[in-house]
Amino acid sequence: MIRTLAAGFFMAFALPAAAQTPAMLGAPLPCAGHYATIRYSEIKPGMMSVFQQAVRDHNAFWAAHRVPTWVKAVQVIEWDPATGQPRYSDKAMLTITSYADPEAQSRAPHDASYEKFVGKYQQSSTVRSTERVCLPDLSRP
Repeated sequence: MIRTLAAGFFMAFALPAAAQTPAMLGAPLPCAGHYATIRYSEIKPGMMSVFQQAVRDHNAFWAAHRVPTWVKAVQVIEWDPATGQPRYSDKAMLTITSYADPEAQSRAPHDASYEKFVGKYQQSSTVRSTERVCLPDLSRP
């Protein structure tokens, strides 16, 4: 159910094409927005705050290296079987990593701050799916 809701959201708003960076593709595909990666992660019990800190540390890493990449954590909505009402899941999150300048990403070293956020992601979650996309500008129709 969680995957269905998450997939529906992204099918409607953010998944017109599949791609990540020109380096990964060999030759760049045209992208009117930003190349991005969307990940569906299962959160380990009691580890949501660690996962959210990993996202903050991930963004701090890009900022410290002056790379115009950003990561957004997206809450997954699930249905509470007891009430029949929607609620935010404490077992799953989506992350969107947008690469405004895909070439700049390769210049950021895998230093201690990199190991810090990667370690927190590994400690707090398991990635269940990864999609490479061309993320359109969602601020306009």
